[in-house]
Amino acid sequence: MLRLLCQLILIGAEGAAQLAKLAGLPLSSPDRLAWERDRLAAFARGDQRALSDLYGAYAGLLYARIVLPIVRQPALAEDALADVFERAHGKLREVRVEDRSIFFWLARIARNRALDMQRRRSVERMAAAKLASSFTALSIDEPDPESALSALGEERAVSERMKAALDGLNPRYRQALKLRILEERPREQCAAALSVTVPTFDVLLLRALRAFRKSWQEREA
Repeated sequence: MLRLLCQLILIGAEGAAQLAKLAGLPLSSPDRLAWERDRLAAFARGDQRALSDLYGAYAGLLYARIVLPIVRQPALAEDALADVFERAHGKLREVRVEDRSIFFWLARIARNRALDMQRRRSVERMAAAKLASSFTALSIDEPDPESALSALGEERAVSERMKAALDGLNPRYRQALKLRILEERPREQCAAALSVTVPTFDVLLLRALRAFRKSWQEREA
């Protein structure tokens, strides 16, 4: 719900005019800081449009300066940016703007989120590569019948070992690996299929990969 709030709420003509004024002001400008204080006060009173105003004011800067240079993929950067405002939402009432713009607080969240996403992608790529290499059938040039039969036996052995390793996992771990690694579904779809949030699915997937590696190694000949 908050993702939609951040991305889809219309700020209206008055809000657009305010953002246009802010665009030419330095981050340390007294007028900008006063506007931020006003928006934080409005949010504390329950006005959700205040969050939309902050999104409108700083989403572009966070995307261009912080998130995209780290993750380097526009679609991932958009996901990370939405996560930033989801995470900020729960702590926004605690923020106080004195002589430093709220942008720097949001930038710290954005950088940490982008780095987390980049690290997770690296782990997933490595895990997927290892998983795929384990299940790839042996390639043999011009096999004679005896060699072909042997290769087929090895392929079946790998397949059976993979099935046994997967069957030995917690059902949720098995489903997480099937959705994300074998079927290559987007994280959002995987999370929805398991009825969890995307961050929770990320943790679940890493635990599933560790459990699979252990299960696979236990079945080594």
